[in-house]
Parts: sequence; C-alpha cells; structure tokens
Amino acid sequence: MRITNKLKIFSLVLGIEAVLFVSVPVYAASPASSFGGNAGSSVLTLPDVLRLSEDYNPDLKAAKAQEIQAQQEVTIQQSFYYPTLNLEGQSSAGFPGSNQHGILNTGGLVNSPFADTPSGGLVSQLNILDLTIPFKVSSARYYLEATKQHTEIIRYEVDWKALGYYFDSIRYLSDYLIWKDIYHRASVLQHLVERLVKTGQHNLADQYLIEVQAGLALAEQKAYHARYVASLKNLALFLGKKPEDVLVPSFRTFDAKSLKKIAPGAASAFILKAVADAESAHSLVNANKAQNYPTIVGLGSIGSMNATKGGIPLNDTSVGVGLNLPVFEGFKIQSGVKKAQGFETERQEQIKGLKLYVDEDNARYDESIAYDQARINTLKPLAKTTESAFSEARKRYLNYIGPLVDLRDAIQYLAQVQGELNDSQTSLWFNAASKAVLNGGKIAR
Repeated sequence: MRITNKLKIFSLVLGIEAVLFVSVPVYAASPASSFGGNAGSSVLTLPDVLRLSEDYNPDLKAAKAQEIQAQQEVTIQQSFYYPTLNLEGQSSAGFPGSNQHGILNTGGLVNSPFADTPSGGLVSQLNILDLTIPFKVSSARYYLEATKQHTEIIRYEVDWKALGYYFDSIRYLSDYLIWKDIYHRASVLQHLVERLVKTGQHNLADQYLIEVQAGLALAEQKAYHARYVASLKNLALFLGKKPEDVLVPSFRTFDAKSLKKIAPGAASAFILKAVADAESAHSLVNANKAQNYPTIVGLGSIGSMNATKGGIPLNDTSVGVGLNLPVFEGFKIQSGVKKAQGFETERQEQIKGLKLYVDEDNARYDESIAYDQARINTLKPLAKTTESAFSEARKRYLNYIGPLVDLRDAIQYLAQVQGELNDSQTSLWFNAASKAVLNGGKIAR
C-alpha cells in the first residue's frame, strides 16, 4: 500500500514537472492574443505612430496655416516692385485738385483741377526707387523660414508626446505580460505544493508562501493591465483612433531597427527658427535705415474729359515723376531704427539661449541613453541566469533537495530582472527617438 501511494505521488510530481518544463513565457506572446484590439488591427510601428500623430494633430495643422500666411506676406512685399494700374473716374464741381489734392484717392489726369465735366481713365504708378522694398522682401522671406521652423518645433512637440504615449504603452504591456508569465509559473507551483502538503511531503508554511507569491503576481498583473489600458487610451486619443483599433508590440517584439527610419535633420528647429528670426530682424533694421534715402515715384495716366475750366487745352495723357527726400521726421525714422536694432539684439541673444537649451537636452538624452545601455548590458545576461536559477530551483524542490524559499526567490528575481530590463530598454528607445526628433529628425513621407 505504501509503495502504491509513493508511486502515485511520484507520477503526480512527474506530471506537474512536465507541465512546468514545457510551459513557455507568456510575455513573448502577441498582445492581440492577450487582450484588446480588433481582429483586423495591426501592431503599430514607430513610423506609424509618428505619421498618424502628425496627420491628426490640430496644432500642427494650425502651424501649417501660418506658413501660408507668411508666404502671402512675401508676395505682398514683392508687389511693390511692380506698377499698379487702376481704372478711375471722377465727377466734381469747383477745383478738387487745387487745394484738396488726393482727398478723393484719385490720381493722374482724372485728378486734374481744371476738369469741368466727368472724367475717367487708367492710372498707373511705379516705385522707381525705394530702397526699403528689398529689405522688406528679405525680412518677409526670413519670417517665412522662421514660420516653417515654428511648424517643425510643433512637429517635435507632437512627436515627443506620441513617443511618450507609445513607449509607455509598450512598457506597461510588457510589464503585464511579464507578471502574467510569473503568475502562470507561481500558480502551477501553488497547485503542486498544495497536493504535496496534502500528502504530508511538505509543511503548510510552503503552501502559504507560494499562495502569497501567486497572489502578489496576480495583483501586479491586474495593475499593469489597468495601466496599459489607460495608456492605450491616451495613445489612441493622440492618434485620432479608437482604443480598440490600436495595438502596440511588447518590448521583446518591438523592431529596434525602426529607430533608424527617423531621418537625421540639419539641426534643431529651435535653433533654425531663432537664426531666421534674427535675420528677419536684421533686414528690418536696414529697411528702417533706408527710409533716410530718397524715393522716386512715377505716375502715368490716360483718359478723357469733355471740357476744362478757363479754356485750358484738353490732353488725354499725363506723365509725372516725383522725388521725396526726408529731411526731418520728428525723429521717427531714427527711433524706428533703434527699435529695430533692439529687436535684432533680442533675437541674437535668443539664438545663444536656444543653443544652450538644445545642448542641455542633448546632454540629458545622452546621459539617459548611456545609463540605460549600461543597465541593459548587465541585465541581459542576468535574465538568462535567472531563468537557469528558476529551472534549477524547481528541479531541486521537486526532488526534495532544495527548500521552497529558493524557488520563491528565483521567481522574485526573475520578475525583477525582466521588469528592469523592460524599463531600461523602453527608456533607451524613447530617449534615442526623442533625441533624433529634437535635432530635426523626421519620418520620411
């Protein structure tokens, strides 16, 4: 009878050990097989996240609308190079041009003070010499460039937030899968220990200890499940998607090569915008100085009038050239120059400040990347060691050689190392991608 009982116990142990031996880590599974996601949903890649967030974000759309405004400002300033052509007509009594010249906003032949009947015609005006125009055009072009770089700054902020939501979701999903695997291992051991306790092979304390271990693993699994669901909602909201249509990979299935798809930029948009702002301000300084120089305006018109006052001969055309040389403007021009110079100085100092800001951010990213990489280099071999330790502790316990406390410690270290490796790896990817977009990197379209 005793031999039969021992054989039953031995076969029971072998059966459970076989289950433990063939079980595979749950954290390597696809997230869709775990929870969430529609059947047709595909796992989001890093390029997918950046493209979707940029296409959906309203702030980025508003910034692009500002570019259109800035482009039109360039066209407006360039228009002063070309002549104007207006069709004008006038009917008046008295002499509107003798003491009220221009009050009716007309010019040329139409504005003749000797017109005795309604008159009309075409009037053209051209700025023959105005040195402020090229500087104003230059300033508008630099402002357009600054506006484009402002759009790139908004793009960086959008990308940075999207990367944060994306890698947070990857981290919490991976933590969930890690603890799901730990709970699976602990619950199988729990059933084994309960049966061994019933047969008197182990004491009741072992059953309580493994029950607590399985309970803690289940609590962590549920907690990270809740965090993952919440982070996935944030990511979906930022992408303009429904949470059930969004899936992310675990840290073990994430394609690290996708980081290289962020094409490097020339420099940070923060610095490029500051440089463009400073150049625009410098052009405004020159435009204000150019107001001290003479301007030459040409005016020509062609039209008709039926009669003139005082018997003045009729003439259907008129041509004129005017010279304007500022002599005294009540210090208006001088004050405008000083104001523009102050604005330029402000922009130049902003370049230095933004270079410092970008350098500090790059230094922080480099520090974090180096820290995470050093941890990963140590944790990867430790992860293999903890798997071996768990396997050895399990065999020893099942063979009545080692205590349960060794197996319990092996489970705890297994969870700790895998969790820290997950945190370090996702942190490294986030910092590497964030550094790339900070320095002008973007996904190719």
